[in-house]
Amino acid sequence: MMEALPLTPNGKADRQALPAPNTFYAAFLSGKPSPLPEPVIQYADYGIWQREWLQGEALDKQVSYWRQQLLHGFNDIAAQLCRRIYVRTSSSKNKEPDSRGSGAGP
Repeated sequence: MMEALPLTPNGKADRQALPAPNTFYAAFLSGKPSPLPEPVIQYADYGIWQREWLQGEALDKQVSYWRQQLLHGFNDIAAQLCRRIYVRTSSSKNKEPDSRGSGAGP
């Protein structure tokens, strides 16, 4: 098992020094642990950090940003939907009614 993730001089993971992908699969099939070390930080740690960070002004800035992004996206979707509805309804109005269900009485 590897003790630590191999790093390049600039601190990034050295992909060439990592075990081949089939090494992970073989370990999985044989019930052995992964050859990589456990991550130093887990997702739960990140969640705790984010909750502590997202308070006060930082929270207000993030909420404002995402509201603006979502409203802009919603407006684009609504505009596309309106165009589709208009095209469908306007194209059906131009058709000549036929005898198969024009809806008119006798």
